[in-house]
Amino acid sequence: IKILLSEGVPGADIYRRLCAQYAESVLSRRSVYELIEKFKESRTSVSHEEGARRPSTSTADDKFERAREIIQSNRRVTV
Repeated sequence: IKILLSEGVPGADIYRRLCAQYAESVLSRRSVYELIEKFKESRTSVSHEEGARRPSTSTADDKFERAREIIQSNRRVTV
């Protein structure tokens, strides 16, 4: 995508060429256009940015203790 964009290829043509090359495993049209916009903003990498991940799930000790109590009270409970 970045190479084609630097050659001045329009977004629609970039998506069409990706579809021809990768068929069913191509990115969605929206994802392609989002990457094009990011590359236009001088982004150089497609890897996730720091802090862009989903927030971690709850790791509170009281939740672990409650789960341990439930399992201890009934060993047939599945996780």
